[in-house]
Amino acid sequence: MDDKIDIVNYASDAIDDLITFAKFWKTRDAASAAVTMKLVELLRTGIKFLLPNCAEIVDGASLGEAHLELMHLPYLVTIFEAPWVMEDEFEPMLNGSLQTRSTRRIAACWDMADKFEPFPGLHAPFRERFPEGGTFIVSVYYLDQVGAWSPSCGGLFVPRDFRIDDNFEYLPASIQATEAMRAVGRASGKPFRFRAEPFSLVNCLFAEAVAKFGGDPDMALSQVLVDTHDEVQMVVQACAVLNCANVSTVDVRPSNAKNAMRAAKQKAPFFTYKVLQLKPDAATRSTDAGGTHASPRAHLRRGHIRRLPDRTVWVRASLVNRGSPRGIVDKDYEIPPAV
Repeated sequence: MDDKIDIVNYASDAIDDLITFAKFWKTRDAASAAVTMKLVELLRTGIKFLLPNCAEIVDGASLGEAHLELMHLPYLVTIFEAPWVMEDEFEPMLNGSLQTRSTRRIAACWDMADKFEPFPGLHAPFRERFPEGGTFIVSVYYLDQVGAWSPSCGGLFVPRDFRIDDNFEYLPASIQATEAMRAVGRASGKPFRFRAEPFSLVNCLFAEAVAKFGGDPDMALSQVLVDTHDEVQMVVQACAVLNCANVSTVDVRPSNAKNAMRAAKQKAPFFTYKVLQLKPDAATRSTDAGGTHASPRAHLRRGHIRRLPDRTVWVRASLVNRGSPRGIVDKDYEIPPAV
């Protein structure tokens, strides 16, 4: 996390495309245009964080209750961005719908607050059901095939009381989304389950989704869950790490010259980004826990959260047991020790 990261300025390009989107819909669906411009305002004013590719900060297989407990936005409106270039083969069909590749992602997030409601009327039903509050997450994603940014037709609300028990009744949309994700291998076995409530936001896009699924709004909401799945993972991981005692942020500011050029072309300016930084005095050390068994071969330990008696810390990816005479384990391959 303390390596140099190139600023990608996704929010700036997304703002330009969303403004174009809003202008197109202004005479066709004024409500959709107004909502889109509210999203533009969130992208402009929110504090922005740049994350690594696919937001791979914490070992995804370990995500669970401990991470959800740390899901508190650092700012009322927080924008997380990450490139999303996956090694796995792209699934063209998911949830019975043709998918479009998206290699750039933005999660626009805000906390439910008494004096802040960017979309009038959206908070009321959630405030009544979840008085303890929670976080709203809306995906804004780049459509590679089209070469433009688009808002999702809806978003997800993750309440502070995110836990569910064995008697919890899932929404039809949640059941359908889980089945769709499992069918393509993106949800296996019994993954950690938590409460996440889908909602519609951009009327014109949600109406298109409902029509695509034969007039079934539950199927359209299940698509919202599928479309926002990666962004929720992004937010959970980022918030967990930001709440660790040994993690800080550094500000990367834009060039005045570049912003002057963008202003001349009437484009959105580049913004200041916060980049996660592991404090130098808290670098990960490989330690031997003792015992009489043979020491393990060297292996890559992915980043994870460690809870200590007085604080929570993030342990970055590291090579454990470097120089072991038993060799190295590298993903699925074994490399024997040097002779």
